[in-house]
Amino acid sequence: MTSLPAVSHCVFIRARRGRSDALGECLGHLASRTLKVPGCLHCAAQRALHEEDTWLLSAQWASEEASSAWVQAPGADCFSLLARDGLITHIDVQTFGQAVRAAPELRRAG
Repeated sequence: MTSLPAVSHCVFIRARRGRSDALGECLGHLASRTLKVPGCLHCAAQRALHEEDTWLLSAQWASEEASSAWVQAPGADCFSLLARDGLITHIDVQTFGQAVRAAPELRRAG
């Protein structure tokens, strides 16, 4: 049985018009680097299906300490750099606590 993340981050980012591909490339590099950080269980960047300028960066962490270390690490100011470089117009960061395992009867589909 896999362990559930202690902390998850969901970062919704809207690219400046015409800059979505460049933003996606930056987020892909960020996700790759984040996966190498101790305590990172998952990190991925995804483009929204019906809004080509909207991206999601999601990360899951084994502990609150691992999450905090990532946020405070050098280079963690990448989102302010993306804004400074004119790649993004909006960012919404949400942090979630311990996940709850679904009960077996809730996991079955129809």
